Amino acid sequence: MNGVIATAAEHHDAASLNLVRRRLTAYLEQLKVTDPGLIETLLEESMKRAERRSASGDTDELMRRALEEIQRRIDAAVAKVYGLNPVKDMHRVAAARALSLKSGSPNLQLEAVLRSASADDTPALPALPAATPPEARLSMHPEPIAFFFGPPSTASH
Repeated sequence: MNGVIATAAEHHDAASLNLVRRRLTAYLEQLKVTDPGLIETLLEESMKRAERRSASGDTDELMRRALEEIQRRIDAAVAKVYGLNPVKDMHRVAAARALSLKSGSPNLQLEAVLRSASADDTPALPALPAATPPEARLSMHPEPIAFFFGPPSTASH
């Protein structure tokens, strides 16, 4: 068994840990991450952090926290590859993640993005799509509101 299982075994039984690992592997495979080395690295790092943060013996919490950690790592990788701040640019990170999940281009798929984020020379990727037409605030005019028991009033937004 690897180091994570040995460390986590103090708090979780081996059957529970193997179940969590199988579920997380299936999740990553659904995201089209197929490289066994990349999957193992993500699982090991995520399980290690999740095990420290979960209650002893609570397999559901371990699963939830490990899944959250994998999602955080995906967002961090996407942000790094696209040169975004994962906190300030969270909407653009979400757009980049969606692009990586749905892209037909091999160098934009999530597995390639995860590999690129761990490399020292992160390649520049194409710009994210922009909203069309660009987002613009619309002014709202006051509209009279009529109540049953009085004259119409003017409400402004």
